[in-house]
Parts: sequence; C-alpha cells; structure tokens
Amino acid sequence: MAKRAEKELEISLELSKIVKLLYKYKGIISILILLFIFYLSLSIRLITVNQPYLLAADPHYWYRMTKFIVEGEMPEYDTLRLWPNPPKYNPGLFPYLAAYSYLLAKFFVNIEFYRFLFWFPAIIASLSVFPAFWIGRELHSEIAGLFASFFIALTPSILSRTMAGFFDTDCTNIFFSLLTIALFLAAYNRVDEKNFKKPLPIIFSILSGLSLAMFALIWGGFAYIPWLFLGLLFFHFIYKVSLAEGVNFKEK
Repeated sequence: MAKRAEKELEISLELSKIVKLLYKYKGIISILILLFIFYLSLSIRLITVNQPYLLAADPHYWYRMTKFIVEGEMPEYDTLRLWPNPPKYNPGLFPYLAAYSYLLAKFFVNIEFYRFLFWFPAIIASLSVFPAFWIGRELHSEIAGLFASFFIALTPSILSRTMAGFFDTDCTNIFFSLLTIALFLAAYNRVDEKNFKKPLPIIFSILSGLSLAMFALIWGGFAYIPWLFLGLLFFHFIYKVSLAEGVNFKEK
C-alpha cells in the first residue's frame, strides 16, 4: 500500500510539472493550435480546388467582373445583365480585392487567373479563424478563442459557401464581419473611463470603422454590424445604471 501511495504521489507530481510547463508556454501553445486550425480549415476547403469549373452560377458573374479589372478593360455598362437597359459597371470592392490579390500573387507563383479564383475564397475564409480567435479571447479567454476559431473553420453552413471554387462574397463577408467585431471589442475592452484620450482604444476604433467601411463596399448586409454594436452599448448602459443603483450581479 505504501509503495502504491508513493507511486501515485510521483505521478501526481509529474502531472503537476506538466501542467505548470503547459501554463508557462500557453501563449505559444495557443498560437500553434490556432495555426493548426488554420491549416485544417484550408485543407478541407481545398478539396474542391481541382474542379474544372467554379462551383455555382454567381461565382461566374464575379469571375467576369474580376476579369475586367485584371485585363484593364472595365466597360461602362454591364451588357450581359438586364438587357435592353443594362446597369452601369459598379461591382463594388470584392472583385477589386480578388483582382489585385491575383496580380500580387503572380509575383510569387505561376498560377492561371481562373485557377486563382478557386484558391481565393478558401484562403480568405481560412484567415477568418484569426479574428474569430481574437473575439473569443477578448470576450473570455484564449481557450474560448480557439473554440471560436474551430467552429468558424468547420461549421458546415460556412464551409458550403467558402469551398475552393465558390468565388462569391461569402468569404469576405465572414472575414470582415469578424474583423470589425474583433477590433471593436479590442477598443471597447481598453477604454479607460478616467482617461478617454488613451491612443489604443482610438486606434482600434478607427481600424474597426475602416473594416466596416470595406465590408459595406462588398455587401449590403453589413448594416447588421452597427445594430449589434448599438445593442452592446445599450446593455452596457443598463449595466452601469444598475451598478449605480446598487444592484450586485455577482450575487444573482
């Protein structure tokens, strides 16, 4: 019995050392796990990268809009839509992001334009795991951030709209909505009510506004983000008033 108790004590001490070591390097471990989630997200999305054609009808519309920019032959009117009164060529920011990303990628890799359009949504959607992690960390902890990034990476409803070859605005919609929220929370959590002139909250607020502006130039559904922020500020106001009235939330 004594030997068994001694062995259990040794095991307990070893586990304690491992836990302390993991806690000491938790930042590095979190980064490594996050990078693995990004790799997993990208790998799954690239399953369809070798398909012969883009995966739906809308991606071909965006392919055409992006091709105009790459070739430098942007028409005044989009004659393939709403004939005999075609609208003016005004595709928004999305094809410009894709076109200039392609022109940049050409400096590093030899890739055809049409094939690049398969990679673009997969990469942008996979990059969304980083602002998702940031949101989770701002709201709770790094573990919450890892769970948030994991769900963004593997949620079926997101996967189905961001696979390689699904060249549509969904990938940028997810990325910029998460980035805007992450930057807003970063500003919100760093506000010092005794000193509103601290630069960090101001910088994050400006960056959040810029991210929201880019989102607005891509998709009209950007408008739900400001409503989300207004709701947060409203509940924050109610919380502050309740504290002033002596309400103790920790006891409830």
